[in-house]
Amino acid sequence: MVLAIWRPRGLAIGWPALGGALLCVGLGLVGLREVERVLALTWNAVLALIGLMVLSATLEENGAFRAAAYRVARLSAGSGRRLFFGLCLLTCGATALIANDGAVLVLTPIVFELTGLLGFPAAATLAFLFATGFLCDALSIVLPTSNLTNILMIDAIKAHPGVFFAKMIGPALIALLVGITALTIELGRAVPRRFDAGALGPPPAFSPRSARATFTALAALLGGYGLAALLGFPLGAVILVVSIGLALVEHHARAAHLPRILRQLPWSVVVFAVALFVVVIALADHGAAAVLAASFAVTEHPARHVLAVGAEVGALAAFANNLPVLLVSVLALKNIGATTLLPYAALLGANIGSKLTPVGSLATLLWLEMLRRRGLRLSWGRYTLYAAAPTAATLAAALLILAAEHSIFGG
Repeated sequence: MVLAIWRPRGLAIGWPALGGALLCVGLGLVGLREVERVLALTWNAVLALIGLMVLSATLEENGAFRAAAYRVARLSAGSGRRLFFGLCLLTCGATALIANDGAVLVLTPIVFELTGLLGFPAAATLAFLFATGFLCDALSIVLPTSNLTNILMIDAIKAHPGVFFAKMIGPALIALLVGITALTIELGRAVPRRFDAGALGPPPAFSPRSARATFTALAALLGGYGLAALLGFPLGAVILVVSIGLALVEHHARAAHLPRILRQLPWSVVVFAVALFVVVIALADHGAAAVLAASFAVTEHPARHVLAVGAEVGALAAFANNLPVLLVSVLALKNIGATTLLPYAALLGANIGSKLTPVGSLATLLWLEMLRRRGLRLSWGRYTLYAAAPTAATLAAALLILAAEHSIFGG
């Protein structure tokens, strides 16, 4: 993880994780059976990750989200606060549809471009970028496909996607409300009161044909989620089929270039995820799951237990990355038979609590790398200073709603 975060000489993020996985195999910590177990646990999530990367790249090439951001800016009518709120809502929608990593990869350069066109100062640019990056993870709890961690948890405890949505829609809505409010309080002073809407220029290219293709694909995606939940299809296969289908349609219409999309995909992210899962299984089988299981011991107060598990997983994820922490936590909860409520508390901790530090999630690492390439560096201290209050408030609110739902409805 240290090398994956530090990335000396621009080292691709997948290689350190692959080295760790090979070291585990070489030391005998992981055998063929464990590798097969990893593949059984993660193949659906990996298919979803590849599909979402193709989908986000296609939507970036055909101009869908650039047009959406332009529309948001126009509707803001020169108000900086309205623009801030509108981009937060756009981030929520993008995260639900193309997951946190896809939303970060697509929206970060668009927000850079938009704030540059409007002539915003550096502090305002950072405020918009930080809000976008924060919400991509914090709001990635609404659909089973909105985060790789969601699919991992569903597959690990054999949860029904419909049950996932029913349990998480309340926490997601409160996370949206509290998250945007906390970000406005934290960053609002840096947001310009007014901007010159004329500086936006003409609308970006996004043809009516591409619009129809995009909306059809997104409708098919949502419909596919419903069919997958009803018939037991793997969500990853649905995402991959729809995303490749849209990419082929746009490639045929010359609105996107499929070979370039496939060539430029961040394949090292896929290597990172799979290799990291191998390392996680080694850790889980050699005591990490048992240690966490002991700390997750069930109490007579479910609401208090939800808060405790969510806070513990959130703190661990913030400093050790949410992918390994979530998977070990879910395995630990399975060991003590707690698979109905507490895995959702752990997931909230992993997806929201991980935003406390720059290393908490893969999406944050990708976001920081894109900032660095554009000459904007954010230190650990400054990042954590911005993130502390929104993370704590959003996580606490989401956990409280989850606990309240359990107290009222049970299950």
